[in-house]
Amino acid sequence: MSEEQITIKANHVTNASLESTRRIAQMTEECLNMGAETMTMLDEQGEKLHNVKRELGHINQDIKQAQANLNKLSSWTWKSFCSRLKPTKRESTSKQASKPKERQNVASCHPAAVQKGQAVSAESTAPSGPYITRITNDERENEMEDNLTKLGHCIKIIRDQTLEINNKLDEQNKTIQDIQNDVDQANDDVATANKQAKKC
Repeated sequence: MSEEQITIKANHVTNASLESTRRIAQMTEECLNMGAETMTMLDEQGEKLHNVKRELGHINQDIKQAQANLNKLSSWTWKSFCSRLKPTKRESTSKQASKPKERQNVASCHPAAVQKGQAVSAESTAPSGPYITRITNDERENEMEDNLTKLGHCIKIIRDQTLEINNKLDEQNKTIQDIQNDVDQANDDVATANKQAKKC
């Protein structure tokens, strides 16, 4: 192979390699942008999940307050019913009402409000240059080296983004589980409140 042919082949390989590093740099830039957009969306989603969790907490508090009110109403209704009974002897009625044991029996006839407890970076080292073996030692190889150097830096950023995204997902999965627990708690409390309301 003549020297001219070797030069032509070297130029061809250099040009192809340069285009490859340019495409890699472009794709890496796109990955960085997608990672940044993903973290932004996760932040917005996390804020919405926290708002849902907070509102469910308020709802559960309201349901518990309603249960407490129903308990008081049930107790008052039962006492009112007992006070209207007509005993044969007035004295026995007075003694019956004064017994603390009887009052304890009345209280035990009505279930108390159900209250359950609510459940409620790895450092990476990017490879360092030089990344290419110089053949022509011209501007094309300088650009290739520069592209690959940027790639090494971007890879570290992408890995850091990946770790942060994973942490956000773990946190949001826990929040979703907490929300599910709150929903289950609210359903249980509503069912209990409905039973109490039917007894009143």
